[in-house]
Amino acid sequence: FKEFNIRNAFLGTVAFVSAAMLLGIPVIDSIFNNNPNQKSILTKKEMIKNSGLKLYGLNAYSPEIWFKYGKVIPEIYPKDSATHPKENEFYLISMKNADLDSLEIKLNHMGYKSEFVEEFDENEEKPGTKNDVDRKKMLLFKVNKF
Repeated sequence: FKEFNIRNAFLGTVAFVSAAMLLGIPVIDSIFNNNPNQKSILTKKEMIKNSGLKLYGLNAYSPEIWFKYGKVIPEIYPKDSATHPKENEFYLISMKNADLDSLEIKLNHMGYKSEFVEEFDENEEKPGTKNDVDRKKMLLFKVNKF
């Protein structure tokens, strides 16, 4: 150990960790992030922000989506009018597994009409794997009051 140079050992460790992060993480990410249908809600976040309209959720409780979006998305409960938006126009996300007809009926009963905008899939895993979950698949609508 008399010949052991702590400075070279430290620099070697820093170089190894840096190389692993620069070369290893992109490779690992490309291996595990292999959902060909992945499309993030972030692709529409700027559009929603620039429109000046607020984003709400209906049957869309998903902490992963909130985390990606960067804030809590208020949830609308059809039977609780206190949760209904005060705005005449807004964006709405709902889980993809929701039946579109029943969603439209719910919105109509609340006094809204909807226009489908886009579908999102935040799953990083390919379809059919255990981590491919429905709560990360969302539909985006633009909603107007009657």
